[in-house]
Amino acid sequence: MEEEEVPRGDDPDDETEIDQSTDENQPPIDELPQTGDSSPVPYYLLGSFMAVTGLVALRKRRRQN
Repeated sequence: MEEEEVPRGDDPDDETEIDQSTDENQPPIDELPQTGDSSPVPYYLLGSFMAVTGLVALRKRRRQN
């Protein structure tokens, strides 16, 4: 079985140009899309409605017995 040579990565002597202009690559901050920020109020209202409905049903059931 032959031993394979371990890859050593890039040669540090190899000079490559690094593009420092990031202005074109990044969108302006005020134009970023919103992700997942919705109001929790509908969930609070739904939960409150369900709790009140359950309490009313429990109260009616106790009065019948």
